[in-house]
Amino acid sequence: MQLGGKKIILNQNFYLDSIKRYLRHKATSSILITVIFFIVSFIGIQHHEIWMDEAQAWLLSRDSANLSALFSNIHIEGHPITWYLLLYVISKFSLDPFFMQLSHIGLSTLAAFLFIRYSPFNFNIKILFLLGYYVFYEYNLISRNYILCLLFLYVFLIVYSRNKDNLILHAILLGFLANSHLIGMILAGILFLVLVLWNNLKKSFFSFETRKLLLPTLIFAILVIIPLHQMSGAVISNVNFHSQLEFSFQALSRGAIVVYKGLFPFPNIKDFHFWNTNYLISMMKPLAGTIGMLSILIPLFVIKKKEGLLIFYINAFLTSVFIFITQMSATRYVGMIFFGLVASLWIDDSNEEPHKSQLQENPYFRPILSKFFIYLILLVQASAGVVAWVSDYRYPFSQAKACNNYINSKNLGKLPVVSHYCAGTALSAYLQKKVYYTSINAYGSFCDWSYPYDHPCCNYEQLTSVLESVLAKSDSTLLIFHEPIADSLKSKFLNGRTQNTNFRLTHLQNFTGSVIRNENFYAYLAFRRPN
Repeated sequence: MQLGGKKIILNQNFYLDSIKRYLRHKATSSILITVIFFIVSFIGIQHHEIWMDEAQAWLLSRDSANLSALFSNIHIEGHPITWYLLLYVISKFSLDPFFMQLSHIGLSTLAAFLFIRYSPFNFNIKILFLLGYYVFYEYNLISRNYILCLLFLYVFLIVYSRNKDNLILHAILLGFLANSHLIGMILAGILFLVLVLWNNLKKSFFSFETRKLLLPTLIFAILVIIPLHQMSGAVISNVNFHSQLEFSFQALSRGAIVVYKGLFPFPNIKDFHFWNTNYLISMMKPLAGTIGMLSILIPLFVIKKKEGLLIFYINAFLTSVFIFITQMSATRYVGMIFFGLVASLWIDDSNEEPHKSQLQENPYFRPILSKFFIYLILLVQASAGVVAWVSDYRYPFSQAKACNNYINSKNLGKLPVVSHYCAGTALSAYLQKKVYYTSINAYGSFCDWSYPYDHPCCNYEQLTSVLESVLAKSDSTLLIFHEPIADSLKSKFLNGRTQNTNFRLTHLQNFTGSVIRNENFYAYLAFRRPN
């Protein structure tokens, strides 16, 4: 028995050692982890219902007849065209928005592979990073152009780490990063300023090396000017001109909270509407401000090179300014503060000898405080990512998909759909057709932000006019709004009790319980009263 027991132990040790040797092989472990990441992400998008912002980009691309129309339509958006071009191509093969989601996790999986395969960090840090809130959830399951920021950022960091002298290639890659998102443009500008210009100019201002900067600078400037010109109208319209940048303790505290949210995005698990919440800020905002001010000091302990410190602090400052003047403080915007830290640490390690990498498991080359802060950030991020993924899996992010499934199950999919402006955006994506908007008295799909979209859906005269137009070509129509029809309208339309209307409304079903508060739907069937 003892010999058998020893044999079993030896066999167990043999298999464990074999698995460890297998995972130590960098290429093999990278592929294995990437496959697992894709499978989990695929499961996630099957249970993630797209909402208005995701549908907006899809519909802009889907309903643009050609590239000229696409360029014309996106003037209302505050984003570069790169993401829309990708969706434009996808939408020509299928109208199903699931393929947008599938393509998105394809990009996030590629980004995950690049990070796990080529980043200089140790295995534990890589795993915690991939489970982080932004990588595992926000920039993964929610299909937006932020994933392009990560992808272009990783490619640049890989190239820069291997060849610091190819300035033209650096300028092109950072130009691509600038064309992903406005907050990506901020980080791209800082990386170009510090790594390409400052690192070379500090050698000798009048040397031949300085003249080599002219072409890369021109390339980068052109690649930045193009999206800025395209986005100029939408960006200016989002600026809060009443905001005043003032140096005060209150302003510093708000900036510190932005940094805290970027590094520690743990959602409020007590709130069913967990998205875009932060637990500590929701529970104890003054304490969050204090911890936020302390968190500003964390990079001083974890970043060794002055280039990395410059990148982090300038990026954090400009991101805070962007949030302050636009009043857009959602968690997805502050995520670039975290990736500014990641870029700084990556660049730090690119200047180290391979055996002295500052993020390797070596206590002699890594101060304890530095290691503590990095693992603290990553553990909070990983906890937040898993909590958000599970919450999204359990609860409907939007009720648009459920509403669409109900319509199809009742064989109502061929009926025209009437909705309030922007309430029907996600519905239009799932229904794969345009809907009739009461606010503009016309069929449409994506939102034109120049029209008001946050006022009540309609009054009696407006609804009657809409029904006259829609039911002139159809026997019946679906009415689907974010809110139930007001009681004053119910008394006139429901069951056709009054003689003043030629229409009758029948309540079908309510679709409530969405994580996003204004993504609930109330469905009615409208038709003409028989003579």
